[in-house]
Amino acid sequence: ENRITTIKIMTAFKELIRDGVISPGFVHDLENERLALSVFEEGTASDSRPILSEVKRLISRHTKEGNDNKKKSGDFASRLGGWYDLLTNEARKQKSIDEKERSPLQQLTDLLKVAQFIGQGGAR
Repeated sequence: ENRITTIKIMTAFKELIRDGVISPGFVHDLENERLALSVFEEGTASDSRPILSEVKRLISRHTKEGNDNKKKSGDFASRLGGWYDLLTNEARKQKSIDEKERSPLQQLTDLLKVAQFIGQGGAR
């Protein structure tokens, strides 16, 4: 089944970290960019394109050399974009992003932190 799920995203990212395809610095940089990118999540006219563009740029920047790595990270970036869109659509259904709730970008960042921790052997 091709449905995008949280578990599939976590598993894919964990494997990319474990296999050395993407450097762990990606999550750190995404966390640093999150506040600046959050302006695109505000209001009813939120726009995910700048956020997804920056996420893809960061993934590309942190992908280790090699054609196979570029393909793997590119495929992951596309799947991650689809998952982020699902989170954003769910937030829109709730009318707005409540300040007490984590934004879709915060949820995405938190998920990747956990997957990275596992990928680096933190669950042993």
